[in-house]
Amino acid sequence: MKDGVPTVAFYVSGHGFGHAVRCAELIRCLWAAEPALGVVVKTSSPAWLFSALAGREVAVEPLSCDVGVVQRDSLHVERAETLDVARAFLSTWDALVAEEAEACRRAGVRLIVGDIPAVAFRIASALGVPGLALANFAWDWIYEAYAAEDGGFAELVPPLRDAYGSSALLLKLPMSPDMEAFTRQQPIPLLVRTTDEPREGLRERLGLAPGDRVVLLSFGGIGFGGVDWAELGQLESFHFIVFGDPAEAAPDNVTVLPHRCANHHEWTQAADIMVSKPGYGVVAECLAAGTPLLYTSRGDFAEYPLLVEAIEAHLPNRFVPREAFIEGRWTHMLEELVEEERPEGPVVDCSGGEAAAKAVLEHLG
Repeated sequence: MKDGVPTVAFYVSGHGFGHAVRCAELIRCLWAAEPALGVVVKTSSPAWLFSALAGREVAVEPLSCDVGVVQRDSLHVERAETLDVARAFLSTWDALVAEEAEACRRAGVRLIVGDIPAVAFRIASALGVPGLALANFAWDWIYEAYAAEDGGFAELVPPLRDAYGSSALLLKLPMSPDMEAFTRQQPIPLLVRTTDEPREGLRERLGLAPGDRVVLLSFGGIGFGGVDWAELGQLESFHFIVFGDPAEAAPDNVTVLPHRCANHHEWTQAADIMVSKPGYGVVAECLAAGTPLLYTSRGDFAEYPLLVEAIEAHLPNRFVPREAFIEGRWTHMLEELVEEERPEGPVVDCSGGEAAAKAVLEHLG
């Protein structure tokens, strides 16, 4: 590093938990390489997702820096409301850029990482520092898919693409489309939290009995409340891990974890089966752990087919149509899936954190 130790600002989408979790892993890798580096995170995601990385607290400032899509739960997109909210947000860009550029200037920020709010790169340009994108998709691509049926989304695409085009570099994750808006791209491996702890020891530490057949139900930061716990209670040969209010009464074979779960990747590694919708974070953790996945459609979202392609290529899996899943017609597949051979360890290269950290430090100079 030259001229002292700089600060990096992260602008992180609050849509789900996946963007925040992978940025937290990148920060951990940055601090492993450059312990004195200053970091500030701007996001509407919960601050606890960035807590106690490498024994340190991350400075997290609450900020709504993009809209993403509006969802009532992880399986249903509210398209009309998304359009209204996105239009309103774009009207605030000029003021937001001016405010954030000044705040970053005062904080000594010398590089911005955006995952993947387009406004982050407008802020970087106003500040005169590199803006690095980290993504497996960008919002112009998501909105363009909606524009085919609702022309109102077409007006959102050009300003997003212009902003993305001003980025210095896209760190392009696997399971992604072309993303032509980014003029400079560097493919990197999967960026995901992992653990080297042997699975047997991990299960023991997490309180799982050696003979338990463990099913983890996880629907990310948006959640899904349509699972019938009473029905799970009838499947006594399985131990279910779900996220909710731990104070709620649950059947003997159901463990309820708080939504604030900082070691989700360890539960993914410990589980025999993951039940979820395909989001980048869940699929990445399953690929890193070799965890079989029972999945359902996540609704109207262009990212979905790319994630399914990776699931089908690398993991034991079963697909359940969305309506069948909502109605509870999926539990019979658990017996089939738990009998399939589980891959040993990661099934793809999971060194994206180190690769991304190297690129960030190179751009800092």
